[in-house]
Amino acid sequence: MRRLLIVLVVLAALLVAADRVGVVVAQNRLASEIQQQLELDAKPDVSIRGIPFLTQAIRGTYKDIRVQLPDVDAGDVQDLSVNARLQGAHVSLSDALGGNVDRIPVDQISGTLLIPYDQLARASGISGLTITREGDSLRLTGSVQVLGRSIKAEAVGRVEVNDGRI
Repeated sequence: MRRLLIVLVVLAALLVAADRVGVVVAQNRLASEIQQQLELDAKPDVSIRGIPFLTQAIRGTYKDIRVQLPDVDAGDVQDLSVNARLQGAHVSLSDALGGNVDRIPVDQISGTLLIPYDQLARASGISGLTITREGDSLRLTGSVQVLGRSIKAEAVGRVEVNDGRI
């Protein structure tokens, strides 16, 4: 009876170790794939949450994956920071192991996109525009042309997302 208990404890320890090693390997592989696909300079931070990992991998459905992309360049805007949360990502184990993943269906995705103020001002196309934070609002300072004259203008306002639009 004692031997059986020892064997069960050792087996449980091996399963826990395999689960943790598996999640680290999967996170590193996913981070490398994202870095390659998006041509990023830095490797993103990927965290596959939910225990046990191996049951998620066998089922092909991952409950919660978090991805942080630092210093992303997107056209005219540089140094973006992207944080995404993918809930219910579906990738079969055979596709994941074989590297046959062109797209990943996801039940729900949410995230944040941080744009530096100087990049936002530059992307606006308004020459000389500066954007600074003022409490919960933004202060825009620049020059506008009125009747052929350049006049300094300032505005304070809030940026919100309503119905998916800024």
